[in-house]
Amino acid sequence: MRRSVALALTAALALALLVPSAPAHAQLKTTFTQDDIEHLLTRTAFGINQRDLDLIQRRGVHKYLNRILGKEGRRRAPRPPRKWDRRARRHEVDNRKFPERRELVRWWLNIMVETNRPFPEVMALFWHDHFATSQSVLSSDSRRWMFDHVNTLRNQGLGNLRDLLYEVSTDWVMLDWLDGLNSRVGAPNENYAREFWELHTLGADNGYTQADIEEAARSFTGFRKRTNPRRGIAWVEFDESRHDTGDKVIFGITVPGRSGPLAYEEYRDIINLTVENRPVAEFVCKKLFEFFCFADPPQSTIDELADILRTSDYELRPVIRRILLSEEFYSSQAKAGFVRNPVEYSVGFSRATGLKVPTYVLENRLEDAGMRVTMPPGVEGWPKGLLWLSSQSMVYRTNIIREMIYRRDYQQSLRRKLFPFPRLLPPEDQRSAPEVVDYYTGRLRINLDSQQRTDLIDYLNSDVDSNDMVIADPFDGLDEGQIDKKVRGLLYILAAHPTYHMR
Repeated sequence: MRRSVALALTAALALALLVPSAPAHAQLKTTFTQDDIEHLLTRTAFGINQRDLDLIQRRGVHKYLNRILGKEGRRRAPRPPRKWDRRARRHEVDNRKFPERRELVRWWLNIMVETNRPFPEVMALFWHDHFATSQSVLSSDSRRWMFDHVNTLRNQGLGNLRDLLYEVSTDWVMLDWLDGLNSRVGAPNENYAREFWELHTLGADNGYTQADIEEAARSFTGFRKRTNPRRGIAWVEFDESRHDTGDKVIFGITVPGRSGPLAYEEYRDIINLTVENRPVAEFVCKKLFEFFCFADPPQSTIDELADILRTSDYELRPVIRRILLSEEFYSSQAKAGFVRNPVEYSVGFSRATGLKVPTYVLENRLEDAGMRVTMPPGVEGWPKGLLWLSSQSMVYRTNIIREMIYRRDYQQSLRRKLFPFPRLLPPEDQRSAPEVVDYYTGRLRINLDSQQRTDLIDYLNSDVDSNDMVIADPFDGLDEGQIDKKVRGLLYILAAHPTYHMR
């Protein structure tokens, strides 16, 4: 029976993916249920933990949004790990390379799991998939550029869209990734100009021509890579002699060529020209809405959000606030959710349960599952939706949770008494088998039918003897041995439930 519980839950996946039709255009939400609050936390904090839940219940939804969207939510980017600092200091004298690829992946994953401010990481991951830039093109002398690239997404992902587009367009990793470092007068490279419109601001064939791409590519010239072989480091600089200073005609509008050491500001000219003359606001607002709510929203909703973006001079916070306060965001369509990608799936589980693994283990398992942050597979980002739920992908996802459930050695090394622990268990007087099942299904936002709930309660109230026979063993919520064994098993089963694969 115990094994059949997990099998039955997994078999129900197709039913869980059925979603209702989109609601008609709605107004702002004024009252919020407990389910609404948990839904908001799931979308803005990877998952629900007690600290965030207490905060929003104590301060209310509006003040919670002030915290994650306002100045209160802005923080200086964490420094690199001390190991990198030591390498940087030694770098001047012994030519050591830093950081390694895996260190960059683990650095960001560690922030996602540990941070008290998860929303900037949620947004950075969104933009990382949107701009889809990989450290795979970087050599050891330039790999530290990725640290700055990720921090640009983390620090400006809630800022001004124009500024974000400019910072990403002139980012050293992006310049390397899409061949901007090889783009020069007389031999402009079209890759970034094409992706800037097709993937970043407008969508494929939406208001630009091949001639526009060729002209914009002339503007996107002048940067080059420099290296110091003795010190083993590289950097990017603007070389005005490599920039095309001639006028360009884009969208039928003449863009005066720039010359001199600040000619790279022509990047900003192209961004402003695009923002002011093409439906960039609609394109970006639709992407944001579909990330938070559901696909194919009513055009009236997108038009309203685009108006907000333009009126705010392309500040992103007002748009995101409007989305997170909308009736659409709390609708049954939105709550039906999206398939979690492997990072959302694993980071959300760790944050919701407090169960942690060494970051290198998490990175290795996510590599198996096909998602290493800082290394998207191509310019279009990672797969979406059901592509994450192939039979092999399900095995990899299960392996991630298995590590989190049964890494007792590591969890004990954290010098925390894992169970009981306020973040992981309900209060002592609320630890009957039904209450524990309900507590964790709520924490993980899992929808059980009555039979599934009964099966899980039976799971807590039973055990397997030495002959592999199921025997009665009533759950004792104060017995650390039972808690450690049965609650871990319960969490493992719940993580396989179809609705936990959704966010």
